[in-house]
Amino acid sequence: MLAAPLARGAGIITSLVHADGLVILPRGVQGVDAGEMVSVQLYSKKTDIDRTIFCIGSHDLTLDLLAQFLAKQDRRFTRPM
Repeated sequence: MLAAPLARGAGIITSLVHADGLVILPRGVQGVDAGEMVSVQLYSKKTDIDRTIFCIGSHDLTLDLLAQFLAKQDRRFTRPM
């Protein structure tokens, strides 16, 4: 599975609403290296996550159209904010 941080918005609660899961790091740990294994507390169903297409790229109107098309195909399209 892939993970990317969400934009914070007005507060941490806003980010949690959009999150599929949460990584809990030990006290005093500020982060992990790319590719490092972590445990995730999932908030979304695994079947929903399996239907998700994860895109990394800049904002483009074409991506919005793609997201709408995929939603009609019972797929989720997400990208880091």
